[in-house]
Amino acid sequence: MAELLNKRKAIFIKLIPKMKFFSWGLIFVLVIISLSGCQKKQILPSINKSTPEQTNNSDQNNTAPENNNATESQTALISEGIKLPVAIMMDNFIDSRPVSGINSASIVYESPAEADITRFLAVFNQDALPDKIGPIRSARPYFVSWAEEYGALYIHAGGSDQALRTIKSDQNDDKIYDLNEISGGGAYFWRDHNRVAPSNLYTSGEFIKKAIENKNLPEKIKTNFSGWKFSNDINLTSQESSEFIKINYLDPVAWKFDSKTDFYLRFSIDSKTGTLNPFVDSDGTQIKTKNLIIQKTEINILDEVGRREITTIGDGEAMIFQKGKLTKGKWQRAGSQESTRFYDTFDKEIEFLPDSVWIEVVSPKHKLVY
Repeated sequence: MAELLNKRKAIFIKLIPKMKFFSWGLIFVLVIISLSGCQKKQILPSINKSTPEQTNNSDQNNTAPENNNATESQTALISEGIKLPVAIMMDNFIDSRPVSGINSASIVYESPAEADITRFLAVFNQDALPDKIGPIRSARPYFVSWAEEYGALYIHAGGSDQALRTIKSDQNDDKIYDLNEISGGGAYFWRDHNRVAPSNLYTSGEFIKKAIENKNLPEKIKTNFSGWKFSNDINLTSQESSEFIKINYLDPVAWKFDSKTDFYLRFSIDSKTGTLNPFVDSDGTQIKTKNLIIQKTEINILDEVGRREITTIGDGEAMIFQKGKLTKGKWQRAGSQESTRFYDTFDKEIEFLPDSVWIEVVSPKHKLVY
């Protein structure tokens, strides 16, 4: 514990010049409770091909239920007529890594929260829910907005005041369904005592299905849902090559294309050397996708805590990476219950490869390398 506190103290010191608008007491509370991973931004000279050491063996000494029927995300797309989708808030602080279950998600949104530290919203087809999912964190309004696209069961642990108000209103209007560990949903979660709170809260496919049954939630996705187009036969010959992408969040993200598999592989970046390290799920599998999107939108800081207001409805620039190629275009979303659509510069809707879709949400101020 002393070593962990020293590490967080060092992170706190690094964050001071980046977060002048915080009060001293508030910065300290945020850092001790949740912030970690402040890293220097730099261009990347090398790749560490070995799997990083997993210092937290999160599959031991917990009460995770058994469920061996999960399928790969490649065969569990989000589309019309499927079972009720499940959208889960997931942590991305250093203390949360490796995360569990995210490689089984059909769609993942990564977006900045306070201090430009990102969180994930992982959207699952019920037929692909894994045995262990997490760590699970609190809700933010923009993540709730993305969950509304699917009419999903939204799983989280508390949230900002605005997010909780939106969730309550959405439930009354049947826009989404709520499973909150803090207010009445605790029976469907457990804590892994090998990890440090708050980055130690998990759920499972079995628990989620029990919650859906016990709460008498709809069996199917909303009837007016309009999914994306998927095809193995997409023509990208006229697009420019782009096999390496770096996004300068506070904790930078890198993706590198593997031409042997057509996957973009996710990496974390060593803050001292700039070396790329594979970003892995808790089973040791590197995070990957065949469809990577950078969605540019307006992101504004609302208060001294650093809460964000992120535009999720409207339109903006989009960059779609598939098969080592970049398609430039735009995103559009007409309303809260409408799906975000992606188009190329000729207004043709983007077709995705049958696999997961990762959406990296950035502001115009985020530096990109591609």
